[in-house]
Amino acid sequence: MRLDTVKTVAIVSDTHGHLNERIAEVIQQCDIAVHAGDVGNAQVVQAMQPKLGQVYLVKGNNDVASKWPAEQKSVLAQLQECITLELMGGQLVVLHKTRWPHGTACCASCFAPRASLSTVTVTVCASIRTTPRGW
Repeated sequence: MRLDTVKTVAIVSDTHGHLNERIAEVIQQCDIAVHAGDVGNAQVVQAMQPKLGQVYLVKGNNDVASKWPAEQKSVLAQLQECITLELMGGQLVVLHKTRWPHGTACCASCFAPRASLSTVTVTVCASIRTTPRGW
């Protein structure tokens, strides 16, 4: 897929097995989607339906075999430690880390521009929980 024509990117992370319907609707309005880690299961990936159909997956600290359904290990194997997308006007680097090697906190997705990305709209979707979690 040619990424130099991409104009909108949805980024979501920390879904932990549930993609909120409102976030799925936003993703449908974007050209491509990136899940920046802690996906949780294959149903989240299937629910991410951007216009051009391309979803990039980053592995989170909770994306491990013991936390994924056994029959979905092939989807888990597709997750990468870090992805770099060459977009029009710049580079989007996405990883899932709670700390940089130097000990400073960082966000789930990090943008490292080479030039202005004024031609690409990046929508960062917050993970919205409808039920409380124990952590």
